[in-house]
Amino acid sequence: MRRARAKLDVASLEERRRKDRERYQRKKQDGLIKTIKDFTPRQQRQMRKMWREKSKLRREKEKIKKRTDKILNDTPPSSPSSSFSRIACGKAVSARNRRRLKAKNEFLTMKLQLLERRLAKYRMQILRLKKNKVQRTTDQVSIKEKIHSFLLDDENSRLTAGKKETITRRKVKKQIRLLNDTLLNLHKIFINKSGLKVSYETFRRHRPFWVIFPTAALRNTCLCSVCTNNDYIVYALHNAKILSYSKASLLAKSLCCSNEPNVACLERKCSQCTDKKVNFNVINGSDTICYERWVTKNITVTIKGEEKQVKKTIKEKVKTSQRWLINILKTNLNTFMQHLANQYNQFRAVNLIKQNITSTDGLLYIDFSENYGCKYGAEIQSAHFGGSKGQLSLHTCVYYSKDYQQSQSVIKSSCICTVSQNLRHDPVLICAHLKPVIELI
Repeated sequence: MRRARAKLDVASLEERRRKDRERYQRKKQDGLIKTIKDFTPRQQRQMRKMWREKSKLRREKEKIKKRTDKILNDTPPSSPSSSFSRIACGKAVSARNRRRLKAKNEFLTMKLQLLERRLAKYRMQILRLKKNKVQRTTDQVSIKEKIHSFLLDDENSRLTAGKKETITRRKVKKQIRLLNDTLLNLHKIFINKSGLKVSYETFRRHRPFWVIFPTAALRNTCLCSVCTNNDYIVYALHNAKILSYSKASLLAKSLCCSNEPNVACLERKCSQCTDKKVNFNVINGSDTICYERWVTKNITVTIKGEEKQVKKTIKEKVKTSQRWLINILKTNLNTFMQHLANQYNQFRAVNLIKQNITSTDGLLYIDFSENYGCKYGAEIQSAHFGGSKGQLSLHTCVYYSKDYQQSQSVIKSSCICTVSQNLRHDPVLICAHLKPVIELI
């Protein structure tokens, strides 16, 4: 249109302008074009501001054009030089654009082919995963159940006795259980027992949330003296690089068939492992070695100016020779292995009873708890610091029985505790504590 108007003569151009003015007036009368009077005062101010800015910009351009024209008039003519016409420039730009579009199309075609190959590969992977999804899900559930069953066994974790020692996750409340060993050692034991190739990360991830690691506040105050003293001996020999085992239970398992604890092997009645002996790396048997032990001995105390002999259980450090400590371990080894055999036999017997329990059977765990110290709400000083505090004897029980829920039988556990002012713990008092429990059952 600009080029067509440039070719018009003066009369044609004037006629063209007249028609444009008439068209503008018709649109203005029809209300298609608004004047400044039709706008709000705020819009009028904005439009006038815009007009001032445009006028200022136009005046600046005119000043620059005048200065440029003056400089061009004063400048001598330049030497002739070759230049492209507008048509030639347009053709060059079109050719350049065609080259760019062609390269872009080739790149996009290659990228589309690559994405199609990847899509086909991922489609096949999804098909294979769908086929194996059911089997893998079943295997994961089975492994999780086996890990739960292993960690909830009394051999690998112990149940806390406190009523408030519970933990809740996602509205599921459970009694806290404390691990008897490190999770790394329990993972090795689980692999040896189950024969499953489970990674440590999977074993750790499937640990039940109510089976936690013991802390200083949850320390075990009911350790077995036989196990603890033998652990101290084996640990001292391990530090002296005489034994390759750091715990007495690991040493006992090494003397069993295929390093698996068995009652017959622990009692040294198995024909295959009865001749197994401990391998000691004795460098110099006369060197001294230090170990700890729990011992009950008579200690002299002074009470009101008089010396008296009292029995106390204390933990002491003993220095002896390496050969003498090895002889002590050899002497205690048979007794310790029989002690472990009794433990394993009891654990397996209890598990067998739980598995085969019927609706007319019941399993009752009993044991005395630590005596409960009584306190007054307000005490005088002599009653608070002296030996005037009373105690109550607590006898705790856990009763396992069969429970039926939605045609699926499950084992139900009930916790019972009896309280008495009598602090005796002999068989007669045990029967007295059990009488109301048996009546309740």
